[in-house]
Amino acid sequence: MTMLTIGQTKWLALLLAMFFAVTSAGQYVFVRHQTIGTVRERLEEGARELNQAVGFKNRVDLKALNQAVINVGDYFTILGNDAVLDIGSDVTPAI
Repeated sequence: MTMLTIGQTKWLALLLAMFFAVTSAGQYVFVRHQTIGTVRERLEEGARELNQAVGFKNRVDLKALNQAVINVGDYFTILGNDAVLDIGSDVTPAI
């Protein structure tokens, strides 16, 4: 059995370091992309559910908004003129 020289060991260590660096960068990009996609999907789904619950057509139905079951986490209801109508959260604070 032949032993590796110091130079060969350095090259092996360098190649392994490069391999793991590229692999970890790829994993980071993949996880970031998946996370952003999942969050965006949940936000869009929540907005659709809220819009459907309120029955928004040409105006805001405040009665429907107050009776709507909103399961979208933290939310803001903003009108077309940038006025904030409602801010809420369906998260119950821990005691």
